Amino acid sequence: MFDGVNIFVAGQTGSGKSHLVKAQLDRCDRTVIYLPKREDFGYPGVCFDAMDGEWDHFLHWWEWANDRCRRFRLVYRPADKFDADEFDLICRLVYLCGNCTFVAEEIASYLSTRIFASVGRYQGIKMLLTAGRTRGVNCWWITQRCFGIPREVTSEARDAYLFRLQEPADLDYVQERFGLEARLKLGNLQPYQYVHWINTGKVELGKA
Repeated sequence: MFDGVNIFVAGQTGSGKSHLVKAQLDRCDRTVIYLPKREDFGYPGVCFDAMDGEWDHFLHWWEWANDRCRRFRLVYRPADKFDADEFDLICRLVYLCGNCTFVAEEIASYLSTRIFASVGRYQGIKMLLTAGRTRGVNCWWITQRCFGIPREVTSEARDAYLFRLQEPADLDYVQERFGLEARLKLGNLQPYQYVHWINTGKVELGKA
């Protein structure tokens, strides 16, 4: 597991994204997962649902675990998957906590270009993305679609894992951000296969 890096993961539903991330999390001692999916939590851990009014309960557990536990895994499901303000609060907590792994699922729901254009707002998101590595925070930014993801997110990524993508807009995004070789390798991917891009320019195939 890397220390203090941003990792971007993209791919269609069922392509293997979460399988890859969950396998990596088995090696992490301190983990916080932001999971907007409403159907289930999907990750093992101590789970909190803000829709059921568990925000205060989550904060209590957060303070207790951060202060006393060498290992913890907290899973938080927001009241509104499109609420960037709620996500910003979580990002602030993760940044202050430091020395942990943070997983942000379905980022296309709440991260937009307007967030990074806003002055004086969403400082938690901006700090975590650009300076989380100085706090020892590993961030996994996960999405089904590349198109529409702010460039501030992918420009900070040291690694990208690109699973099956078929929409032309997504493929164009991959080519522009990660290069023609990455786009061409996407063409023949099977389920759970991915294109691994490293910010040194290296592109290779792998399987989750």
